[in-house]
Amino acid sequence: ARALYGAELPAVFPAEELDRWAAAGTLMGKLKERNLEDTLGGWLKKALPLRGRRAINYHTNWTYFSAVLGIETAGLIEPKPGIPPSPRDVQKLIETAKTQKVDFIFDAPYYEEGKMRRITESIGVPYAVLPVFVGDEGAKDFFALMDLTLDRLLDLVEARR
Repeated sequence: ARALYGAELPAVFPAEELDRWAAAGTLMGKLKERNLEDTLGGWLKKALPLRGRRAINYHTNWTYFSAVLGIETAGLIEPKPGIPPSPRDVQKLIETAKTQKVDFIFDAPYYEEGKMRRITESIGVPYAVLPVFVGDEGAKDFFALMDLTLDRLLDLVEARR
């Protein structure tokens, strides 16, 4: 809990309650109601620049992760799990991305990167492949993996400036 929320919040609220609020997307509102926004620490504080950003992913595997960080999922490349997108699906997503003002695209290394890059170029937003397993790109443990993942996402935000 400390890595996700920082040192102060888990001392005020049980981790299960914080997790429930984070999963429901209400954590920041709950903290604001109680004038506790400044107690947020850990990965969620580090990820504050990601809150409210719109992203596209290939697959639903990032949905929960995105929700906890406050990243809005504007669309998925894969219309249904395991079914590759048709050219029509891709074109519809590109149009949606332009109207919703998508900020970036990110995904796992095991999806078709070429298709993701073409979509990224069509939309004109930055793209990153994120590490997903301990050991990827030298991440020696889960904590290093999360730090690396957040750094990569924050680089996408920086690229939009």
